[in-house]
Amino acid sequence: MGLEILIALALFWQWDDLDQGVPDGFHGMQMSDERMTELLAWYDWDVDTMLRIARAESRLRVEAKNTNRNGTIDRGLLQVNSVHGFTIACLTDVLCNIWAAHQVWLRQGYGAWSTY
Repeated sequence: MGLEILIALALFWQWDDLDQGVPDGFHGMQMSDERMTELLAWYDWDVDTMLRIARAESRLRVEAKNTNRNGTIDRGLLQVNSVHGFTIACLTDVLCNIWAAHQVWLRQGYGAWSTY
């Protein structure tokens, strides 16, 4: 079901290629609360909680990146940590970052984010 959601979102955003990373015009951009809410609503978590987490983690900046003291790197809107094994291409793609965050949430819940 995850891939179906990515495809549906790609069509919604009218992106030609899911692997293209941050689409043209989004480099250095901050996602609006409204758009982020729409994207988060595709998954079965509490949208308001995840929106608050995204605001705290990345300030809704599409290309947010943080290198942690232990050498791991958090990337994207939901600052998914490299320890989870997702590719850089995925974590720097808006749709895939949210999907990856959902996968982390399914395993660890909201506690996976230190800002929760």
